[in-house]
Amino acid sequence: MSETETKKLQVMQIYHDLKNKIISGEYHPGGLIPGLKKLREQYDVSLPAINEALELLTEEKMLIRNSPQFKVSDFNHEDQLPHKLKYIAVVIAEIDDYSQIVFNRLEVECRKRDLELLFYRHEMDNDLQRRQYERASLHRNTVIVLFPNGPYCSWLQNSPHINRTIIVDEAIPGAKAPQIISDDDNGMYKLTKYLIELGHRNIAHICAEDRSTGYIRHFGYRRALEAAGLKYDSTMVNNGRFQIQASITAFEQLLKAHPEITACLCANDYSALGAIEAMRKLNLTPGKDISLTGYGNFAISEAIDLTTVDQQTGKICNQIAYMIDQYRNSGKMPQGIYPVPTELVIRGSCVKPKQR
Repeated sequence: MSETETKKLQVMQIYHDLKNKIISGEYHPGGLIPGLKKLREQYDVSLPAINEALELLTEEKMLIRNSPQFKVSDFNHEDQLPHKLKYIAVVIAEIDDYSQIVFNRLEVECRKRDLELLFYRHEMDNDLQRRQYERASLHRNTVIVLFPNGPYCSWLQNSPHINRTIIVDEAIPGAKAPQIISDDDNGMYKLTKYLIELGHRNIAHICAEDRSTGYIRHFGYRRALEAAGLKYDSTMVNNGRFQIQASITAFEQLLKAHPEITACLCANDYSALGAIEAMRKLNLTPGKDISLTGYGNFAISEAIDLTTVDQQTGKICNQIAYMIDQYRNSGKMPQGIYPVPTELVIRGSCVKPKQR
């Protein structure tokens, strides 16, 4: 972590610690908080970091500068309690088909509850993700809905905001927060089993190995093969990273190495679009020459008659809304992983394999 990032983290930790002490009454209205020298010794940080945290609290009118010290203002404690919600802050990589549905539904749920919906993009950048999360958490009266960039967010486990965070789409091991995910293991298992029942034995997979959702879908694919007594072959798997262009290249390589392929499972519907383009270059037709599946049931899947898996975004949003209501009512949310069942959607892109 850079020196600048370290300082920002220190500032936020001091800010939230002092704010909690004010809200709890440890530092009562009208009283003085400890002086700069004592705060510096207490937190073992630089004076600029202390001053920056105090300025944030002054801007929020929780402190009044009483040079050279700071006095606690006579603010309304009830307005600062965590369950007195004002905002739902969504921290997400980008708005795609899946997240667009979730975002629109959350907007409706916020209007029902007289809450304001905020939006922060992290663009799959780990450092930006952390900064956006900290920005979203500045207002204590906020629940943060985090779509993390993969499962590698160890910093989140020690965050003072974890108790008002809902994690969606990616599971983060050990995180003490509700984690709402699609049951992608069983979703891909059922999809693979369907192809096997059609008679396919040479089934390729365009995966997304750098995301935990992609890894879990890959696991479901492998589990279904082994349950059917078929040998798992790692050379029948290639990484398309949930992207069209990367999936074009991935499927071209798979077809070159394994011309015997009769079916291909794609990690999402965008990967399926890439596979279709790779097939087009070879004058092959999905559902005729090679059976093809996507994942996600995005808007494009019906247009291209693609067999896929519906992640039940409505049910995911219902779970998010339930967690928000739990926080509003009690100031707490249940912890644990909450998998949402998926649904197989069968269309014309899958048929019995041709006899070769």
